[in-house]
Amino acid sequence: MNNQNWNGIRSFLAVAEHGSFTAAAEATGLSKAALSQQVSALEQSLGVQLLHRTTRKLRLTELGDGYLVRCRQAMGELALADEWVTQSRGAMAGPLRVNTVGGLLGEDLLAPLLLEFQQQHPEIELQLSFSSQQVDLLENPFDLVIRLGALADSSLVGRQLQLMTTRYVASPAFLAAHPPITQPADLKTLPLVCGSVSEWLFQRDGEQQRIKVAKSFRIANGRVMCQAAMAGLGVARLIDVYVARAIAEGQLVEVLPQWRETTPLTLLCPPAQYPLHRVRALMDWLVQRLPEQYQAWLSSGVHNSAATAD
Repeated sequence: MNNQNWNGIRSFLAVAEHGSFTAAAEATGLSKAALSQQVSALEQSLGVQLLHRTTRKLRLTELGDGYLVRCRQAMGELALADEWVTQSRGAMAGPLRVNTVGGLLGEDLLAPLLLEFQQQHPEIELQLSFSSQQVDLLENPFDLVIRLGALADSSLVGRQLQLMTTRYVASPAFLAAHPPITQPADLKTLPLVCGSVSEWLFQRDGEQQRIKVAKSFRIANGRVMCQAAMAGLGVARLIDVYVARAIAEGQLVEVLPQWRETTPLTLLCPPAQYPLHRVRALMDWLVQRLPEQYQAWLSSGVHNSAATAD
């Protein structure tokens, strides 16, 4: 690729990202005429039109939209390559972008570990965000993503942090007002408290049963699901960090304990990610520290309940 095409790509990215030649000129310091000439030369070299231009409006063509996505990915890889080449391999400095599940799991279990890591390495610029939605690691600039559940994309580099135990719970009042629950099929006629999972999978000694969620109260928040179960609104399916304390205090009762299911909490990296020292260090830190934090959280509910009873 010649220098003319490189200049054209940079100008095209600037115009696309800023929405106009005027804004791109202000951001880059180049003139509008120079930007327009370089983008036109790129289009001529490619043999396609990337932008629709009018006196008032500018928008990407269909090919221009796809070209923009690929150019961003390529520029991101080049930036990482430059950083990898120039950085000191032992340096613990620079940005570290982490996206993790939210709620109790992200805010109460993971966040303290991430903040402690930041305290120990003040030269690292930790950028932490919480989201329960799946994040496309090719489209978003995250170094690490932490997700709960089975992985849909096998091309990602993953390390398991912890196996979480899924438990089915209901309030004592709810159980007293409904027929006994002795097998998964008994749930088909009962009110359920659900999150995003529309089909519950039960496993025991190699046996599997699936229950489609029909009559349910849907809540996309684990804390509120736990509150709904304690209020007697139905049987809830939650990982143990949400319900261990309520079970220990007698506010919830586990049903079908022999059908417990495990769900992995996984640390993910983009494919072909350069092994930056700070990224590897945080991965190792979480893998080593989270199991202890997880067990301490579960134990605290039992201990607090015993202390209250005394």
